[in-house]
Amino acid sequence: MLQGLHGLCADEFDRRLEYMLDELEKHLFQSAEQARSNEVQRALLESQKQIRSRRGGFKQVFLTTFEGACATLSEPTIVEVKPPATVQFSELSLVDTSAMDEAVALKEIATRCEIRNSLALFLLGQRMGVVARAPAFDAERLPIGPRRICEVLRQASAEFELDAEQRGLVYRQFDRSVVQSLTPFFEALNNYLIGEGILPHLTYVPPRSKQAGQRQHEGPHPVAMPTPEPVSANTRTAQTPLAGQAALPGGAPDMRSIPSRGGGMFAAQPGALGAGSATATATATAPTAQCCQLSITPSPVGSWRGGGACGGRLWDRIFPM
Repeated sequence: MLQGLHGLCADEFDRRLEYMLDELEKHLFQSAEQARSNEVQRALLESQKQIRSRRGGFKQVFLTTFEGACATLSEPTIVEVKPPATVQFSELSLVDTSAMDEAVALKEIATRCEIRNSLALFLLGQRMGVVARAPAFDAERLPIGPRRICEVLRQASAEFELDAEQRGLVYRQFDRSVVQSLTPFFEALNNYLIGEGILPHLTYVPPRSKQAGQRQHEGPHPVAMPTPEPVSANTRTAQTPLAGQAALPGGAPDMRSIPSRGGGMFAAQPGALGAGSATATATATAPTAQCCQLSITPSPVGSWRGGGACGGRLWDRIFPM
């Protein structure tokens, strides 16, 4: 089983490292062509030459280190407990800035890879724990995980004998060409272990919150329907149209129920108009004074005349006979 794991790792990284080194040489050559000074151009071309001449040693160190990680997987891990050492002030020294930047860059590469492949790494850690007869490995301690891959890269990059800036180019190119496309590799490792009978039915179900479980158990809440308002007899009578009268449209006010400004109602008086003699009386009240009352009666000859306090004189002036 361990030989099969090492075979998968060797085939995958042999192909990917070859592609990465080719792309790195192209990038260094293009950067040398665009360099603004002869010194920078000379340094980039020298780095390209070193990478081309030592790429075989780089791949050998990389694959050999991975083989050692797979070979020692089944061996029990011995944790040595060391007593806390007393540090003398004279032994303190400044940390190299280039070494710190290099460690931070590799840690960021590994962290992004762990985020992209969190589920596959979790399942792989569980299965690798069974193979090693040990507790499950988390992503940071996984022997074939992103942290271990970046550490192997750091050890293998020493074969090129480059400065800190040029090693940064190697790390960035390794991230683009290898690390960002490791998802199929981790899935292949899981499938291989499943084929070997290592936790074949292992799945991951994300935990649910208590509130979500209660909502799913109770089901959807019923929606309250609006209760129709009761309609009184007066309102029903006022809104019911009379015979021969068109019904009012929805939402339109009934003019028969609107009071006048003086307190009266503009309502028709039943029996006011007859066949032989009819009298229509309308009373209008102003805010300050009351107007005169006009009574209109039909005359025998068929003409209409006004009566009342001032109705006759007003009608004669408007319609002279």
